Amino acid sequence: MAALAAAMSPSSGPIVPSRYTTPSPYHRGEMAVQDRLGTRLLAERIGRASVRDYLNDQAKAFFNELPLLFVGSRCPDGNMWATALAGQPGFIAPTDDHHLAVQLRQTYGDPVVFRPGDYVGGVGVMLHNRRRNRLNCRVESNEGGEMVMRVVESFGNCPKYIQVRDIAVDDEKLTTLGTENRVVTHGTTALGPEQRAFIQRSDTLLIASGHEQVRNGEDGISGCDCNHRGGSPGFVQVHGDGTLKWPDFVGNNLFQTLGNMEVNPHIGLLFIDFDTGDTLQLTGNGSVLWDERSLPGAQRTMKFDTVKWVHVLGALPITTRGPVQPSPYNPLPASADGSTASVVGLKLLARRNETHDIVTFEFEVPKSAEGEEKPFCEAGQFASFDFPLLKNGETLNRTWTISSPPSQVASTGRFTISVKKAGLVSGYLHEKLMEMHEVVFRGVDGDFTLDRAAKCIPRAGVLLVAGGIGVTPVRAMFDVCLRRAYPVTVLYAIRNLQDAAFLTEFQKAAGGYDDVTVAVALTGSGSMEEALAAFPGVRLFPGRISASLIAEVCPDAKEREVFQCGPTAMMDATTA
Repeated sequence: MAALAAAMSPSSGPIVPSRYTTPSPYHRGEMAVQDRLGTRLLAERIGRASVRDYLNDQAKAFFNELPLLFVGSRCPDGNMWATALAGQPGFIAPTDDHHLAVQLRQTYGDPVVFRPGDYVGGVGVMLHNRRRNRLNCRVESNEGGEMVMRVVESFGNCPKYIQVRDIAVDDEKLTTLGTENRVVTHGTTALGPEQRAFIQRSDTLLIASGHEQVRNGEDGISGCDCNHRGGSPGFVQVHGDGTLKWPDFVGNNLFQTLGNMEVNPHIGLLFIDFDTGDTLQLTGNGSVLWDERSLPGAQRTMKFDTVKWVHVLGALPITTRGPVQPSPYNPLPASADGSTASVVGLKLLARRNETHDIVTFEFEVPKSAEGEEKPFCEAGQFASFDFPLLKNGETLNRTWTISSPPSQVASTGRFTISVKKAGLVSGYLHEKLMEMHEVVFRGVDGDFTLDRAAKCIPRAGVLLVAGGIGVTPVRAMFDVCLRRAYPVTVLYAIRNLQDAAFLTEFQKAAGGYDDVTVAVALTGSGSMEEALAAFPGVRLFPGRISASLIAEVCPDAKEREVFQCGPTAMMDATTA
């Protein structure tokens, strides 16, 4: 997404949908790609809801906790470079809602120069939990080892394709970062065998891109982006001397990087060895092979022709502690015979309707997971599935929260997902997937759990807030709370009683414990009297979930560990 983007006139490309009267958060290149791929209206809605010109409290805390910040910048010669800035958490400090002060220590041999007035793009990734936030900024000053950046855009990104790593920063190496000599290799178009091997074993790629536009003969808007790409080791392929190709996977449908490339083909790439701190930076020209889908998981293929590269051994003062946990979204790599390796086929054992538009699907726990000491899943985790051939021969990946509690999974050897009909894949499940049909299972993952998201549950207990289909992780967490004797309050928003999946389970539990409360916010026009009669013991309230309703239902909410899952509007309202 571009800094200071403006709505384009009809003569210069796609326009802002007529329903909006303010400029789009996208520039003409992004809008052109969104138009081409059929996501224009969706992207506009997402962008307007998520892109801010300031740092909210969550973003401030996020960037302040990072040990690494990945940054994209444009050099005076027009080349784009991606780089990594390192420090102990706190080296990035928000000074107010619009500024970040970075204690700047660049790696040895880094080709990036940060000059006042430059636009830069940043992406922060918490590698231990897959959280990701993006920044577009303008450098205001860079002196005395401190760079101050003014935030132009701030927005979050999804956790797809991020491998989990526990990164440690070496204090001794950090003190000499950028000053101690390192082995540096430079090159132009041709990559050497060491660089080729580096790329082919990498599972993570950072991409810098940008745009500059001219309107009516005057300087127009400009900006830079930096974003993350990930996959199984080898997802980036080297062809010839210096041409790279990698699959463009299913993403958030915003197409900021591709949109920048639409108007400016110059991009920069950064590969990192997270065990040794080695870096490989490349700058060159990128293009999109729109109809090339031969690589695993490719919706299209990205092509990069190298112009220059810099390879530095031990550039970053980092190491990885413990094993790497691959993303469950990573498309499975092709085996030597061209087939997909490590696919697990699961047969559907049963299905049942929870509501008119939610169906629960039951599968057997895969045999590869049996006998392991680690449980198959934790409450709140999701299961990942691949669906080949549903859309123009493409493989689509989808994840759904495991709705069955871990205790039930352990005792029955089965797990369930509960799916609301809302799109192509969910429609296929509802209409076509019948008992004994098989699906491709990718694995279980997710950090939205009681144990991982909370270091310890306070004495006051837990508050679980759910809206609509967001009830699925809450169902599993609720069971864990009961079994561990945590005081627990559930606040569940539904349109009407017909939408109330699992409410009967909550109601029965509430009647058996003194410290368990279940409350429902009825957002539709249903009868409160009917609801009270159908679910005695459940507290009922008309209207949507809000901060004031939470305070009424759970007066000690601020003393509890709170978990929320539901629509963005509900999540925003509860923190207002």
